[in-house]
Amino acid sequence: MSIHRRSRARRVRIRPGLLAALLVCSHAAAEQRSTLQLSGIVRPAACAPSIANDGVVNFGTIAPQSLPGDRPAQLEKKTINLTIECIAPTRIAVAFSAHRFVPGVRAAYGMSRIGARWISLYDVNFETGSAVADGRPMHIFYARRYNGQWQRKTPGVALTPGHRYAWRKEGELARAASNYSVDISIQPTVLIGGQSMLPGPIPVSGTATVDVLYP
Repeated sequence: MSIHRRSRARRVRIRPGLLAALLVCSHAAAEQRSTLQLSGIVRPAACAPSIANDGVVNFGTIAPQSLPGDRPAQLEKKTINLTIECIAPTRIAVAFSAHRFVPGVRAAYGMSRIGARWISLYDVNFETGSAVADGRPMHIFYARRYNGQWQRKTPGVALTPGHRYAWRKEGELARAASNYSVDISIQPTVLIGGQSMLPGPIPVSGTATVDVLYP
């Protein structure tokens, strides 16, 4: 808040015979104005996301011989919990971003590759029935990245990078809550295996980021 003070000056010719009268009434005659300006910002309460096991999902050592060499092979799905804590009830959404994109695969997140050849990719999803807000079961709704309409997410359909996902009840706006929780499933697919794998260990890794948004 800032206050600016503005006075309007008046020019007065001093005459010796009127000096006493002018000194008495000059304070009342001068116009004094003050302008009050208000400013502020409405900021959502701070919300902090945390992922179990520091966000690390380890699939261990994979033997090439255990993978079919003529087709992609899905590894065992693993699940990890995402929790978001807010200091006050707040409406939020989340968005996932892939650090590596696989051309032509809309909802897949890239993992490792050899040269221009992708070794593996993975899908990110929410486990059906695991979404909770302040202890109450919720549905997951989504909206496309550029001002899309909110609609209920279809179970089993992987999360698309950049789309917004929110905890809701059917037919209502995004619910304000202090604690949000959902289980995230990670499903990798190895694209080459068997005799097509190069000799020696090949690291298979990937990274994704989850952002908390205030829709």
